[in-house]
Amino acid sequence: TSALSLGKRIHGYIERKKLIPNMLLENALIDMYAKCGCLDRARDVFENMKFRDVVSWTAMISAYGSSGKGRDAVALFSKMQDSGLAPDS
Repeated sequence: TSALSLGKRIHGYIERKKLIPNMLLENALIDMYAKCGCLDRARDVFENMKFRDVVSWTAMISAYGSSGKGRDAVALFSKMQDSGLAPDS
């Protein structure tokens, strides 16, 4: 889609300008890739993050859920809890 193409160009720009690691940008990239149906790219961004906050975890968990991968979403939720982070109430 044109949104995905634009998102990839923005991601490339962010990498060329060395704006990552920046958790806000990385979280936005996870969300963008997930909404464009590119779960693999969303997961790559998530896996390559140096630091993750609750928003990072939630974005990836939501990506799995929206893609029909409920088991992966639940597994990642458990992993988030094991990492010491608790979901927002």
